[in-house]
Parts: sequence; C-alpha cells; structure tokens
Amino acid sequence: MALYNNSFYPLFGINSLRGQRGQRWADLVDWIGKLPGSDPHVMAFTMTIRRLNRLQSEDRLCPDPFCAVCAAQVVALFDGSEQELLDFYYNNLHEVQSTIRNMRVREVVRTREVVAA
Repeated sequence: MALYNNSFYPLFGINSLRGQRGQRWADLVDWIGKLPGSDPHVMAFTMTIRRLNRLQSEDRLCPDPFCAVCAAQVVALFDGSEQELLDFYYNNLHEVQSTIRNMRVREVVRTREVVAA
C-alpha cells in the first residue's frame, strides 16, 4: 500500500498526517506538501517519519513508513508533545542541511584539485 515504492517522498497522502497534532504541525505538513521532493525540508520530513518508525517498535508497523495509513500511525503513536515532534523534525533538517553543505564543499575542493593538476 505504499504511495510510491520507488520514491523518497510521497507527493500525495501527506494530508493524512495533517490532523495528527496541533496547528503548528498542520502548518508544517501543509508547507511541506507544496515543496518539491528534492527540497531539504522534504528530505528532513521524510527522515523524521522514517526515524520515528524505527524508534517506536522492533516490529515496524509497515515496511515502508510512507504508506499513508502507516505514516499516520507512526505520528499518532509518538508519545511526545507537538513541540518535541517539531524539534525532532528541525534536528533532522539541521542534519540534512549540514550534509548538503559538506557535499558542496567537497565538490569545490575536488574541482580545484582537477584544475590545479
């Protein structure tokens, strides 16, 4: 029942997550739903749901946490507050942005090495 078996991020089905928490969560879900799949915010959101799925149980609810039903269950089963969920998302966002920055630095260094040789 996965939304996109070969996709990192489902472009539909996100609305099932909207009502899981308070207004700030709903606003984040609405905003994420409008972004392209390659956006770092989308990657962090995907990472958040996947990590929540891993943290919650050894026998995961669904092998692909982006089945619309399973993703909603993963968020619903999160014991923390809305703020803790948002903090978890923002920590993942920081990790994604840091990784992207490091990738760009390595590419620049590699390009300079080729030009110098």
